[in-house]
Amino acid sequence: MIFAMTVLFPVSLLILVALAVAAVTIPMRKRRPTRSTVFIAASLASLCIAIPLYVGTLFMSSPLDTRYECTRFGAGEFVNLTESLFPPSFVLECTERTVQLVPAGANPALLLLIAATVGFAVAAIVAHRKSIR
Repeated sequence: MIFAMTVLFPVSLLILVALAVAAVTIPMRKRRPTRSTVFIAASLASLCIAIPLYVGTLFMSSPLDTRYECTRFGAGEFVNLTESLFPPSFVLECTERTVQLVPAGANPALLLLIAATVGFAVAAIVAHRKSIR
């Protein structure tokens, strides 16, 4: 988690900025990028969005003090905490009900971004092989 926050998060944001600058400057040069280059950029962009989403979900959803989290949600007293790193999940079992600390849309968005990363990478490989022939 420390590695992801200190290295991967800033690197992914820098890559996103570089991709945004390239998307603006390439049309100004009147040069059209190849399909494989576009697919590689899309794959990198989806990966660079997935990393901060994952790190942010883990950081914002992890309970600081489990004793007070159940009472904060009005679910009674704390009984147990079940956690998973992938997909991110922090489930508090309280006396009255169960509370999921990860936002509902975080995991589907994360899985969609990972699928987009893999899909665009495969499309880039296929496009590159077709351009070689």
